[in-house]
Amino acid sequence: MNLGAWETYQRGLWHLWNFNKDDVAEAQRLFRQVHELDHSFATPYAYDAYCHYLSVILGYAEMPEESLDKALTAAKKALALDDKDPVAYLALGRIYTMLGEHDASVASNEKALELSPSFYLAHHGLGFALALSGRLEESAEALDKAIRLSPRDVLLWGTMSFRSLTCILLKQYEAAADWARKSTLEPRAVGGGYWSYAVLASALGNLGQAADAQEAVKEALQRKPDLSLAFLKTTLLPKQPGGLDIFFDGLRKAGLPD
Repeated sequence: MNLGAWETYQRGLWHLWNFNKDDVAEAQRLFRQVHELDHSFATPYAYDAYCHYLSVILGYAEMPEESLDKALTAAKKALALDDKDPVAYLALGRIYTMLGEHDASVASNEKALELSPSFYLAHHGLGFALALSGRLEESAEALDKAIRLSPRDVLLWGTMSFRSLTCILLKQYEAAADWARKSTLEPRAVGGGYWSYAVLASALGNLGQAADAQEAVKEALQRKPDLSLAFLKTTLLPKQPGGLDIFFDGLRKAGLPD
């Protein structure tokens, strides 16, 4: 192992887990620098792919389709170097989620967990893939397990947001609002914090709490001024047509622009 490559990789992880646009870009730059220092180190290729995923789902990517193509290439490179790397399967699963290939996403996350049963990110990714697949009870189980495994995780805000989404789709709106509020309190939510307020707005909109729902939308728009239903519909692809209608209806009631 090239120690310079290892140090650069660790620096990349520090930036990655801040989730904001500049840090994700810097993380990606560092992971690519690792490629130059050590061509055989698989995991940085996987996290390079994961950076592309974050850039798309958080709205940072200028050309989302191109970013996903590059992500797929990087994840497959990681697997070619090490087909026992759980991060490579995790990254592949996240990309498949964004491409609407739900069965492949579930299988990739499950493979990551087969290799590393306590891998938080894979439980998180599996829960999201299951939610978009309409397998809501299984989604809740996977997300709850992630939270039990790592109750102070850097991505806890995201897991709580997805848990809120699952509750919305189950029409458990009070529970959804509770999960969303917990998510907004997580310090790492700053980068992708609009997600926390978007699910809160949907839950409150579906509860008929118009004023609070509108305030949540206002908070979401402060974090992502171009947030819209159209953007969310391009980044959230359910397996079944209309599978996220309840979520979108709640946001529409809350006043999120089309």
